[in-house]
Amino acid sequence: MDGISAHCPARLASAAPLSPASLRARQAAGRSRIRLPALALLGLLCAACATPPRAPARPEAPSLAAHWRNAPPDRDADAPVAAWWAGFGDPGLGHMVNLALRDSPDMAMAVARLRQAEAQARQAHAGLFPSLDARVDAAQARSALTEGGTETYTSRSLGLQTQYELDLWRRLSSLSEAAAATAKASAFDRDAVALSLSAATATAWLDTSVLQARAVLADESLERARRILRLVTARRDAGAASPLDVARQQTLTSAQERLAAELRQRTEETRTRLAVLTGRTPGELDLTLPDPAGLMPPAIHQGLPAGLLTRRPDIARAEAQLAAANANVAAARAAMLPRVSLSASLTSTFAPVSAPLYSLAGGLLAPIFDAGRLEARREETMAVREALLASYRSTILNAVGEVERSMATLAGIEAQHTAQTRELEAAQLSMRLAEARYRAGAENLQALLDAQRSTFTALDIRLQLHQARLQGSVDLYKALGGGWQATSP
Repeated sequence: MDGISAHCPARLASAAPLSPASLRARQAAGRSRIRLPALALLGLLCAACATPPRAPARPEAPSLAAHWRNAPPDRDADAPVAAWWAGFGDPGLGHMVNLALRDSPDMAMAVARLRQAEAQARQAHAGLFPSLDARVDAAQARSALTEGGTETYTSRSLGLQTQYELDLWRRLSSLSEAAAATAKASAFDRDAVALSLSAATATAWLDTSVLQARAVLADESLERARRILRLVTARRDAGAASPLDVARQQTLTSAQERLAAELRQRTEETRTRLAVLTGRTPGELDLTLPDPAGLMPPAIHQGLPAGLLTRRPDIARAEAQLAAANANVAAARAAMLPRVSLSASLTSTFAPVSAPLYSLAGGLLAPIFDAGRLEARREETMAVREALLASYRSTILNAVGEVERSMATLAGIEAQHTAQTRELEAAQLSMRLAEARYRAGAENLQALLDAQRSTFTALDIRLQLHQARLQGSVDLYKALGGGWQATSP
């Protein structure tokens, strides 16, 4: 390097000046040499642009029935909306769901994954365009002169360089399409997380409300059992009842105490679950629970089975993942074909001689032997696509099954509620008559014990059926997509 740096200035200084005719001939020859690679570059660019973009085909969905099997009459029902929880008529429920959607760590993770996928999509799309870099060099060299001695000088240069790969076989375009489809899948995944989170929060809220009401009912039944225990004890002291009667009533009273403690424990567990869903500790969550008897689930319009394809974010996510897999297969196929890359640079040297230099180069890279790596990559992407296609169909079938199960559950609960209403009325009448007859001495304790158990069981089952009805409505809202649409932003 030092020798070359030493002789280049001397040669430039000793070269004879060119005549104007020679200078024009040399410039014309340079232009002809530039024109040929430029024409070749233009032809390659036209060939790359001539390949039309592929329109992604919608995957084939499994055949769906024309109507729901367990669809109830929905003449007065409304289609699910985005804020479907408002249909229950409790502002506290809406407040809890909004807290969960805002502060839940699961929601924050889904949003972060979406930002990551969008950034990766932008990176893949940037590969379709040339890259441009600036370069600044500085060097100090020492060379020996022909007359003797040495000469030291500093060379500085400023340049630009660019690189570009021609997308002849749509490898880069396919990779960009795959990244864009993956970003869409992440957006749909965020929406699916939001739907699941809102449904889980609503479930925890309703469970806490009903369990608290059941705990209050258990306390009331316990107080009634204690009152009757005092009555039986007084009758034993008066000789009108046996110690066995006292023991039986004491057993029932202790069972009520155990059940009341169990319901209070389960209420605290659901409160803790609700706090975690909203991104808080149990001590930070302030709850004002409503009377569940005032919460009436709204009628829901279920639409048609085919509508689930555009109303479920998990189905849209599976479809976007399948589109990304198709694009990856195309990219893997294109990777087995030759690649054409172009590069250009422009450099200006400021010392010791100012002379702009340029270069234009093109390269062809064709795979010859890679031990089957590219072929294995293509087979891998095809296997991933087949798995995602099966997952897409499975997601649709599961969605249809969830809707059918939710509607069947609601229909069964309505039938149970009608029969249980008659059961409760009969149990309450039996309780009043048995207690009055026992006080009058016209009935034994066993009839009163049975009446107590039947009454409490009927009251508790009424609350459980109401909880199941509310939960069934939440499940149906979730199964129908919760008002989500594929065209949502």
